[in-house]
Parts: sequence; C-alpha cells; structure tokens
Amino acid sequence: MERVYQAIFDVAADGIFVIGGDGAVLLANPAACALLSVDEAALIGRPIGEFLHDPADDAALLPCPSARVAAPREMVAIRADGYRFPVEVVLRDVARASGPNLIAIAHDISARRATHKALQSREELLRALIATVPDAVVVIDAEGTILSFSAAAERMFGHPAAAVIGRNVKCLMPEPYRGQHDSYLQRYLATGEKRIIGIGRVVVGQRANGTIFPIELQVGEVETGGRRLFAGFVRDLTAQEETERRLQDLHARLLHASRLSTLGRMASTLAHEINQPLTAIANYVQAGRQLLAAGRAE
Repeated sequence: MERVYQAIFDVAADGIFVIGGDGAVLLANPAACALLSVDEAALIGRPIGEFLHDPADDAALLPCPSARVAAPREMVAIRADGYRFPVEVVLRDVARASGPNLIAIAHDISARRATHKALQSREELLRALIATVPDAVVVIDAEGTILSFSAAAERMFGHPAAAVIGRNVKCLMPEPYRGQHDSYLQRYLATGEKRIIGIGRVVVGQRANGTIFPIELQVGEVETGGRRLFAGFVRDLTAQEETERRLQDLHARLLHASRLSTLGRMASTLAHEINQPLTAIANYVQAGRQLLAAGRAE
C-alpha cells in the first residue's frame, strides 16, 4: 500500500508539501517542485512560508501545523525567481508517531484567475455600454421574468430596477397586451414562429404612473449557460409622434397659407383686369358728359 501512496504522491498534478511541526518542508512531490521551479533539495528543510504566502496574515505566512483548515484557501506561491502567482491550498493535519505533520496541497489558479478577471472586465464593459445606450434594455428569461433593467429603462418606464427585476415583463405593458404576453412567449417557444423577435414593431408600453406611450421594440434572442434569454431594446416614440403631429400641423398651415396667397393673387389679377375696362368706361362717360355739356352751350 505504501507503494501505491508513493505512486499517487509522485504523479499527482497538484503540488504536495509535507510540513513538519516547525514549519519546515519535509517532503515535496515533483509537481510541487515544478510549481515553484526548484529542485526538491532546495525545498527540503526550508520554511514553507518562503514559498507559500498567506495574504490574509503577513506575519504568519502559513498557519501553525497544528491548525486544521477544512476549506480550500487562496494563497500566493513564490517561485525561485521571485515571481508570485495565486494558488488554492488545502491544508490537512496528519498525526504520526514522530509528531504532527501538515500536508499542503497547492493548485495553480493563475489561468482561472485570469479567465475570471477577463470575464469580469468584459461584464463591466458590457454594463458600461448598456448604461450609455439611449434606448432602454430589458433582459428576460424564457418565463418572461425580468433579469436586467438598464438605467435608460428606469428613466423611460419610471420603475427602479429593484422594483421590477424578478417580475414578469408584462408589468410594463397595458391591457390587452399584458394578458396576452405569456401566451405569445409560449407560442414562440413551442413553434419558433417569430412575430417580434428579430423583426421589431411599434407597440405601446405603460409607465409606473399608468401613462401609456408608443414604443419601438426590437427583441434579440441569446442562449447562455443552457438558458434562453431575450433582450428587448425599447425606444420611446412619444417625442417622435409629437414631432410628426407638429409637422403635420405646420404642413396644414402652410397649405392654408398657400391657398390664401393663391386667392390673393387671383383677386389682385381680377381687380387689375376689371379696373382697366372700368377706367376706360369712366373716361368715356366723362368725355360724353363733356360733349353733352358743350352741345347745350351752343
């Protein structure tokens, strides 16, 4: 059995350190040496604190060998060249006839940490982008439950995110759409027939104060972590419709003014055409009067 344990010790992928009661390294497997880029001879007899650092306690680089720590903990490994990197360490007490020993199993989590940091940065970037998008962004799951509610959505609908996250998205709709929304979603999930998803349409929304207003809705679908999610991009058309009404009113006024201008020109032309013969007639009448007056004088 000892050979089996030795084989496991030698081929283990994680670094294994056997530490004596004084905190010195008694044994280290090949993976531990590779982890720290040192030979076993450089580890044996050296304080484990020179190689594993506990960031939670600078004074005690490693807990006392008599300590029993059940859960893995993050620590910092220090390579021979001084390079530091994160490791996850599991500590176990081992009672032996020669005295208590501590086994430390160290796993390099640099790649995991880098991946987590990259995902975190990406999430922060996406959050920042969504926060700057002027359109409201609402993310729901396949049951219609709101998972994300952007700042623009808060301003548009008048609901704080905390008040709507976890609720069905139909709370943002007036009747009859509110009562019909779940059946629309279920029909799409069952048939795949798209009526809004990937197409977009003009519908209406309802603000927290009950005001109903026109919106342009674009919905995209994404699958992540085995879940189907739907992202709705909502644009408030209230100002656009008001602008269109104003333009229509202005257009009607311009047409009216154009008609009045046309009538004015026609009246001026008619007056000119009529005034000329009337002037001639008046002149003839005046001349006739003068001739009649001259005849009487003779």
